[in-house]
Amino acid sequence: MSPNKLLPLCLLFACSTDVIDHRGQGVSGRPTNPGEIGVLAEGLDHPLTIAVDDHAIYATTGWSVEGCNDDCPFPDGALIKVDFDKNVSTLQLAGERLGAPVSDGTTVFVPGVETGRIFAMPSGGGSPDVLADNLRGPRLLSLENSTLTWVNCGDCGFARAPTGDLARMTETSTAPSIITSGLGFVIGLAIDGPMSFVSRIVMDGMSFAAFELIVLDHQTNTETSLAFTDNAGPVLADETNIYFSDSNGLLRFPRAGGPGVPVAPDFFVSQMVMDETHIYATQRSGANGGVVKRFNKISGAVETVTQTSYTPGAIALDGEYLYWLEIGHPHREDGRIHVMLKP
Repeated sequence: MSPNKLLPLCLLFACSTDVIDHRGQGVSGRPTNPGEIGVLAEGLDHPLTIAVDDHAIYATTGWSVEGCNDDCPFPDGALIKVDFDKNVSTLQLAGERLGAPVSDGTTVFVPGVETGRIFAMPSGGGSPDVLADNLRGPRLLSLENSTLTWVNCGDCGFARAPTGDLARMTETSTAPSIITSGLGFVIGLAIDGPMSFVSRIVMDGMSFAAFELIVLDHQTNTETSLAFTDNAGPVLADETNIYFSDSNGLLRFPRAGGPGVPVAPDFFVSQMVMDETHIYATQRSGANGGVVKRFNKISGAVETVTQTSYTPGAIALDGEYLYWLEIGHPHREDGRIHVMLKP
């Protein structure tokens, strides 16, 4: 990959790397006792995405404004870095909307949805570079084996006609390539080698026509429809199965082929992540509050991990710990990053 230095962007967008005291008042660092919940950061302005590596947790804020029309300005985007001693630093990009970050342990990548750029920043600290630009609404960034994959949404507002192009960039690339076009409004994306698993809204002009779960095989250049669904949501895939959540709860589709099977009817999720044995998810309850829950992929059991005070959002895992965001309320700066040992 051949990133470009960000200095011209910082002159244009007024980048800053201010250290802001958003340290949480809970357990110092990550908790060591089962069931204990730590607050790594608080006072955040509506955080919506999260990633974790061996150095820190990364969250983005300023993604959207509720009740805002297409022509009103978006807030400044910020990438929040919180190390495991709860030291917080902020990279501010004025006028930018940031999508969900990913990290390979050395570099943090984050899409700039508004300006059509993929930023790359050393995970140990430092100024970001521009890895790719002149994109159309990059989002749903994924990283696997040093290959970045994302969706160029195009005109992805609800009153527009999104194109849904799937783009990819490897370590030896000087520019991204489009590997699949015309996917429509992509809501969920999972990558496993040459396979992509996509939850999408099928468009008819500027109208929503259907919700569909599809599999893309980039080696054979084929597209397979798994099911038309009641809604579009997050999707996960392991070596054996594909997991998807809609208004019927959690569905499981065998990768070898066959219909989807409801495996957890009450497993309605906002976001979900997976390890070898469980799927962990956040679920909102009305305007405020919610739960963090998990589904045992072997036994099928569903259990509540913890209740949340504010609306829970993005969720992430590492080897031992579970992290999630409490979004809080727009403009009130009451968002938090929580952490606990995996049950």
